[in-house]
Amino acid sequence: MEIENPELVQLALESSPSGILMTDAEGEILLVNKALENLFGYSRAELIGRKVEELIPDRYRSAYSALREKFFAEPQTRVMGAGRELYGLRSDRVEVPIEIGLNPVTTPDGILVLASVIDISARREAEFQLRESHKLEAIGALASGIAHDFNNILLSILGYTEIVRAQIPDGSEIADDLDRVISGTMRGKKLVERILSYSRHSTGGIESIDPGAILKEVLDLLRASIPSSVAIKAYVEDGVPNVLAEETTLHQLMMNLATNAVQAMPDGGELKIELTSELGNDVNVSSATVVRPVKKLYTRLRVSDSGVGIPEEDKEKIFEAFYTTKRDRQGSGLGLAISHGIVESMKGWIEVESAVGKGTCMDVYLPAMKGNELSDAENTTDGVVPARGHILAVDDEPVLAKLLHRHLGKMGFEVSVFTSSVEALENFELEPEKFDMLVTDNTMPDMTGLELVKRIRAHRPEIPVLFLSGKFMNGNHDAITNMDRIETLRKPYTTRELQSQIDKVFGN
Repeated sequence: MEIENPELVQLALESSPSGILMTDAEGEILLVNKALENLFGYSRAELIGRKVEELIPDRYRSAYSALREKFFAEPQTRVMGAGRELYGLRSDRVEVPIEIGLNPVTTPDGILVLASVIDISARREAEFQLRESHKLEAIGALASGIAHDFNNILLSILGYTEIVRAQIPDGSEIADDLDRVISGTMRGKKLVERILSYSRHSTGGIESIDPGAILKEVLDLLRASIPSSVAIKAYVEDGVPNVLAEETTLHQLMMNLATNAVQAMPDGGELKIELTSELGNDVNVSSATVVRPVKKLYTRLRVSDSGVGIPEEDKEKIFEAFYTTKRDRQGSGLGLAISHGIVESMKGWIEVESAVGKGTCMDVYLPAMKGNELSDAENTTDGVVPARGHILAVDDEPVLAKLLHRHLGKMGFEVSVFTSSVEALENFELEPEKFDMLVTDNTMPDMTGLELVKRIRAHRPEIPVLFLSGKFMNGNHDAITNMDRIETLRKPYTTRELQSQIDKVFGN
């Protein structure tokens, strides 16, 4: 059926979600629809008769004129998205990325061009976020691959330094030097965990943590890294309650919020960080997603700055992944999103107060621990493990296998150590009842630690297991932790941490 009703044609034109305009060979605008008015911010009366070049940024106008002449010399349909990147210039002088489809129209007055114009800002933003996501995934994969080897190096340094330190009397200069080596190695361990934390779910131990001690480490790092134009003021309330957290994650939360505050003061200013306790029924909880708690003690972390502040229209978006208000996309837009996720995982919430030109204040409320009890791991004392037995130990790194043999031997165990998981299995199968426990690395050639456990437990389903690895995050963590009488310990670990986990496994 042929449509001849001009009102119906006009209705279709105005209903189109794409901007539509028609121009002649000189670039004069002859027709526009409502969507084009909305896209460029001009009324129809302002657009009709105007040169189309006026809707194009200055730097592209000369090139567009040449393209228009070429089009009218050889008129042919050009589909959406074909050719180079294009930008339109709105009435407020803001540039917007666009795609244009062109169709030549033959009329009694000559050839005209009908153009369909769409705003692709949302698509560009989605493409940018996807590229950033892929970039982060690549970095995460690289970091995960490096972590295993780097943690083995750290474990070797830590383990043998502890052995030597145990032989040196306290108070000597050598003892102090060795303590510094141990301290530096532990910082290296935490650094690796922080690098990995965004690319995996944390598998570190959840325990009662003193937030004041973590804040002290964060302040030391900040003072060494931020511009001297930013002054830091810190206050920690006496007896501020502990929180149930993973140490590295809490460190990351504080560091993210502080770094974000510093970046909001490009010309300098004052950063304030406070740790206090608050009762839930005295807290003005403004988040619509959190039920207001009643008569519950919370630890409050307040991070405030004297920076540029957050525009009202951006406040609801600041915790979205990849969203950033920084100029020229300085920053990934992940810092606050990760911080929000950490706080929610700890059953807390964040409140934000900000005004443009007057700075920003972020209050983080975390459930407080009653009595600040120490975890079982922190209460463990050095000494000989009460339960004796024969341990089958496996690590493909010869230096670490030897170190493991020494550690377990000092704890009073008989140890059979192997650098090959295949050889360890063969030895086990000769005398399955000989061993009381398996201590194994996870990432090994020929046979992984997880496969070794499955093969061994086919003979001895009840045998306790301790996994030692710097790389549990490759999909095996859930499979490992869902097994009975099994514990994990991330490399590098201290002698005390090793003994604590051995105790825990035998106690299951």
